[in-house]
Amino acid sequence: MRLQQRVIKVGKTEIDGVVYDGGAINVLSRQMWKEGEGEIMLDFSEFFMPYLERLSADFTRFGLKDIAQMTSIYSIRIYELLKMADGQQKSSQSKTIYEIKKQDMRDMFELGTKYKAHKDFRKYIIDIAVREINQFSPLNVELEQIKKGRLIHAFKFTVTRKSADIKPKSKAEKRILKELETIKMAFKIGHVVKVNGNEITGLSGDYSADFGELGRHNLYNELKAGATFKIE
Repeated sequence: MRLQQRVIKVGKTEIDGVVYDGGAINVLSRQMWKEGEGEIMLDFSEFFMPYLERLSADFTRFGLKDIAQMTSIYSIRIYELLKMADGQQKSSQSKTIYEIKKQDMRDMFELGTKYKAHKDFRKYIIDIAVREINQFSPLNVELEQIKKGRLIHAFKFTVTRKSADIKPKSKAEKRILKELETIKMAFKIGHVVKVNGNEITGLSGDYSADFGELGRHNLYNELKAGATFKIE
C-alpha cells in the first residue's frame, strides 16, 4: 500500500551530536491488515516518532474551509504561520504583528535557487499568499517590506480578524455588526451603498468589500475607524 512507502523530507537536523543538512524519514516501519474486515495495524518508524510527538505542541488548528480554496501551497504555509502568531496574542488585542526574514522564509520553503529574483519571490509566493489569505480565510493581512540597506531583508505582516470571526464585547462593536448586516441586506437587494462616498461594487460574506479602483477593504475595520455609509 502507498502509505507504507510514505517518507517525509526534513531540513537541518541534529542526531546524536551530528548535524545533517537534510534527509528523508520513513513514516511507517510496518503495516498489517485483514482483508474484508476493515482492520489495519500501523507501526510508526522510531525515527518518525519524535516528529509525531512534537506535532501536538506545534500544530496550529484551523478549519479545512479556511484553506480549501487556496491554490498555492505557500499560501497555506504562510497562513499557518500567521494563524499561529495570531493564536498566541491575547484575545483583547485587535491586531497581530508578525515579522520574518526573507532568507528564513526561503529556507523554510526549501526554495534553493527557485524564485531567486525578489520580484519573482514577491509575485509567485508573497503576493499570491496575501491575496488568497485575504480572500478565503478569516484573517485580513497587510504586508510591509523591511529593507536593510537597499535590499529587502524581511517582511512584516499585520494581521486582523475579519468581522465574522469577531465576538462583539462592547455596544460600539454590536452597533457596527448591525450596520454591517444592514449594508449587506441593502446591497443584496440592489441598493447602491457608499462608504465615505465610495460605491461598493462587490461584497463577500465576511464583509470584505470591493471599491473598484480603490481595491478591497474590510468594512468592519472601516466602520470601526469612523467611516460613514449611505444607502441609495
